Amino acid sequence: MVGDTLDLHPTPMDKRGLGVTTKPVFAAQFRVAICHVGSPLGSSCCHSCMQAWKIVADGGGVSVRSPYPCLMPTPAPAAETSHVKGLAIGLFGVLTLSPDALLIRLLSVSGWTLVFWRGLLMSATLMFAVALTNRGAFVQTVRGIGRIGILAAVLQAAGSICFVMSILNTQVANTLIILGALPMFVAIFSSIFLQERASLHTWLAIPVSALGIVITMHKGFALGQWTGDLLALCTAILGSIHLILLRYARGRNLTPSAALGGLFGASVAFVMAPTVLIPAVDFPYLAVMGCVVIPVAFSCFVTAPRFIPAPEMSLVVLLEMVLGPNWVWLGLGERPADAAFCSVAGLYCVPC
Repeated sequence: MVGDTLDLHPTPMDKRGLGVTTKPVFAAQFRVAICHVGSPLGSSCCHSCMQAWKIVADGGGVSVRSPYPCLMPTPAPAAETSHVKGLAIGLFGVLTLSPDALLIRLLSVSGWTLVFWRGLLMSATLMFAVALTNRGAFVQTVRGIGRIGILAAVLQAAGSICFVMSILNTQVANTLIILGALPMFVAIFSSIFLQERASLHTWLAIPVSALGIVITMHKGFALGQWTGDLLALCTAILGSIHLILLRYARGRNLTPSAALGGLFGASVAFVMAPTVLIPAVDFPYLAVMGCVVIPVAFSCFVTAPRFIPAPEMSLVVLLEMVLGPNWVWLGLGERPADAAFCSVAGLYCVPC
């Protein structure tokens, strides 16, 4: 059944004098305030009124019948609450992910070794969480992701590999600024495949984002960091398609898909890595990254698009452009270039 905003006053009458609506609504959202004689709900009069309610399935919607048209239900507002919930989940995910670039730079292992442990620990943590929250239905929950979930996992694995390799081959600020292209790609793909209209702020951010990418990549080519910059651009494209898929499959629990993505990435890295052994000094950083930062962030990222449009979610992700480079600056003294500051400032001035 599909939920929809509904205004049932005045209520049409059928041949038997019953108030009728067949518009699709959520039965759980029905609420009645006053009975046909003005008595508050719960009185003896209303008891007889409520006995007359009949709610039956009617095709794709719900048919509600009552001999008292004034008792026809009105839906409880839920869209605004869901929107705020989606924003809160997305924001929490970005805040959790913000130290990720710093943790990557603090590790001394090779890129492929890092991808292996990052994906393996993330996958194990998320699978444990899915098993804990879906007792008795673990297999059904994992199988419920379907082909869309598997494709999303492949895109996530590829994006994670590109992100890690980009961080290791260019300045952190460069990577995160180029990821600012995410809203541009999401807005385009979303309008084509989901018919979701991006906000004016999103479309205004697109040329600013493109200009920031051109400036950043031009400087990267001059410094010989073009490999990392191109990998960052690939991350943005893969991430945007991933967000579109998550929004498309918003009716499913795709947390197992995120776990599967970590496992796919770890499998590729196991073949490519010169070794999977890590120094003892690196283990605390890997544990925080793989068991806390990445699992929490990605579980938020697969949940938030169920409540907010993909273009809006991509704008929330842009917050990492501000937080990520500053964590690295504070932790390692890697100051972002002036062009990076200008690009970030331009993007965040657009919504204002």
